[in-house]
Formats: sequence, structure tokens, C-alpha cells
Amino acid sequence: MILALSTLCIFFAAGTRGLYAVFYVAQVQEFGWSRGSGSTAYAVNLLFMVGGTPLLGALLDRWGPRWVFGGSLLMTTAGLALGIWVREPWHLAITFGVAAAVGFTANATPLHGSVLARWFSRRRGFALGVASAGLGAPQTVLSPLVQLVISLWGWRAANLILALLVALLVPLLALLFRPDPASVGQKIDGLLPTRVISARRRRSRPLRVMEIRNAAWAETDWTLRRALATRAFWGVMGVSLFQSYTLHVVGVHMVALLVDTGFPAATSANLYGAVGLGMTAGLFMWGSVSDRTGRETAYTLGTLFCLGGIASLGFLHPQMPWAIPWVAALVLGLGIGSRPTLFSLIAVDIFQGRQLGRIMGLLAAGVGVGGSLGSVSAGLIHDWTGSYAGALWLCALTLALSAASAWIAAPSRIRRPILRPQEESRGPLAFPEWNA
Repeated sequence: MILALSTLCIFFAAGTRGLYAVFYVAQVQEFGWSRGSGSTAYAVNLLFMVGGTPLLGALLDRWGPRWVFGGSLLMTTAGLALGIWVREPWHLAITFGVAAAVGFTANATPLHGSVLARWFSRRRGFALGVASAGLGAPQTVLSPLVQLVISLWGWRAANLILALLVALLVPLLALLFRPDPASVGQKIDGLLPTRVISARRRRSRPLRVMEIRNAAWAETDWTLRRALATRAFWGVMGVSLFQSYTLHVVGVHMVALLVDTGFPAATSANLYGAVGLGMTAGLFMWGSVSDRTGRETAYTLGTLFCLGGIASLGFLHPQMPWAIPWVAALVLGLGIGSRPTLFSLIAVDIFQGRQLGRIMGLLAAGVGVGGSLGSVSAGLIHDWTGSYAGALWLCALTLALSAASAWIAAPSRIRRPILRPQEESRGPLAFPEWNA
């Protein structure tokens, strides 16, 4: 239930931010804005993460998920609804960039990941992958529908429909969301306090466990102050900062890039939806892959997919065989899908303790900085040069830097998923969280 609610929150809140690329084209065409000014609201939205995520993380530790996630969704509902009166870029910066950003920020993968880490240990990668799939699914499911609504009734009608869908989540959270397993009489991974695994089941197949490689580190109750003094924290911050540049260049400018190349708006929106489809598959896939290969290796493989997709964007044109743009979009989406899940897993594998929400909040601020730089700089590069080529080169550079940062963080030096025969799991369980 908790996993399903987190996935829905990410889908309708954080995932809705990804639809900006579809609205962006319609608004730029209606108001005659430049690409740089048209992307300002998105940059403001991401900059809100810089100050908003640490604050929301602290409130999450203090008030719990129902108040923080539910209350923030009300702000997103208000921001989307008020957006129908937008006439100037600064109007959109207030409604989308600030008001709606409260829910987008609170209901992103980092803060939900910090809650899910309390519920899942053995299959943490899979759980965060499922929840993070809510980031990519809106592009697949909603992008074509939003484009259709915009074509029939305009972008304001699409805004109102999204506001209504977000509002419907609030009562579900208030009634059903719980902060941790103890609140419903369970232990981590759904175990009942008195549950005993039979000897027959222990011998049936290997059990995937989290091997502790640095016991002193793993036993530390990490606070924000302690984390800031470590190299690992700044490695994870590098992952957050550099990966978000590419994510938000694509998130804002991909549809406009394809329209510039000669693709019709509907086809461009559908290709953007294909990126979302690949992203959804990647968000499911990369968490499980990292449970087998380690977080750093999986992150590097995901980076290679991203680089291939970004390179292809520089060469797409409508005269190509029809399958090539779709394959390129799916490859790019698979790569992008590795970013949110693995960033959260790298962080929660390194830092666990009573201030995990604060730590994740500050780390997620890097997403705001990198993403705002990406969204605005790509628009300005286009305004100055008439092309997105320079922005694509910057995407390639920042992708390489994000992979290097993952190896600097090195979560596998502290915890690493391994397979262990179940006979070896007798006595204390292999997860410290299970023995609490």
C-alpha cells in the first residue's frame, strides 16, 4: 500500500513537472516568448528545490509523510489551477515555479525514497524503482493526452484537468499513508514481529542480502552535520547536480528541439512520450540491476544509454526511417530512467539515521541547481546560436561528470547487495534494520 501511494504521488506531482515540455511549446507560440524567457518558470521551479527540499526534508522528519506529502499536493493543485490566468513569464514563475513547486519538490523521489527506506531493505532497489517509475510514466501516458487536450480546448483546460487529478490524491494520503512499519505492527520488508522463516524455506534458494562492508560507518546514526564532513556526501551531491542538467534540458526543450527539426508538434509530443516509456522501463529496471551489480556499476551503464540518446538527438530529422527516432527516444528514456532511482539508492545506502530526510533534502537541492542551469542555459544557447547543439555537448560533459561522482561516493564500500545461501542467514538476520 505504501509503495502504491508513493508511486501515485510521484506520478501525479513530480511526474507532472515533466509535462512542461508540452505546455512550453503552446505557451511560447501563444505569447511570443523567447526560448530563454519561456523556460524561466521551469528554472524557478527547480531553484525552489534548492531551499525547499532541505526544509521539506526537515518537516518530513518532524511531522511525518501524511502532513508533508498531502499538504504539498494542495499547493500544487492551487498552482496548476491559478496557471490558467498566466499572461507573462513572471506569472508562470509564481504559479508553476513556486506554488506548484511545493508539491513537485516534496513528492519527488528523494523524500519518498527516505520514507520507503524505512519499509524496504532486502528489495530496496526494486521498491524505489517501482516508485520512481511514476516520474517517467506521465510522459508516456499523459503527454499524448495533454497534447490532444491542448489541440482541442487549449492548454488552460489541460492545466485544470491536471489540478483535479492531483487534488484527488490528498484524501487517500490522509487516510492510508503511514510513516514506518512499526505504525502498523510490522517490521521492515513486511515481516511480522513474531514471524520465523522455516528451515525448509531457508534452504530453498539464495537470499539477497545487504552486505555490510564498513561496519563503523553503517552503525553511525548519520546527521546532516556529520554527513557534510564526508567525501561521500559531496560525491552524491555531484551525482545530483550533474545528472539533473541533462534531465531538465530534455524535460523542457526536447519537444521544441524536434519541432525545430521539422517534426510535427503531435509527433514531437509522442516521441517525448516514448522517452517517458523508456524512462518508466528504466526506472523499474535499474534498481533491480543495481541490486545485482552494485550501484556505481549500474549508474555507469545508465550513463552510456544517456550518452547514446543525447548523441542521437543531434541527428534526428523527419526524413529518417520511421523507426530510428522511436528507438533513439527509447534508448534515451532507458538512460534517463537510471538517474532518479540510482541517485536515491546511492544516498540511502551511504547515509542512514534519524536525519535521513534532512540529508536527502539537501542532496536533492543539487537537482534544483543543475536542472535550472540546464533548462535556462539550453534556451539561451538556442536564442544566441539558433541551435541546441551546444546544449547537447554540455549534456554529454555533465553526464560523464555524474558517473565520476558516483564512483567518488562509492556506496559499495559501505553496503553492497549480495546473494547468500539461506542456511547462512540463521540467527540474526543479515539486515541490521530487521534486528531492531
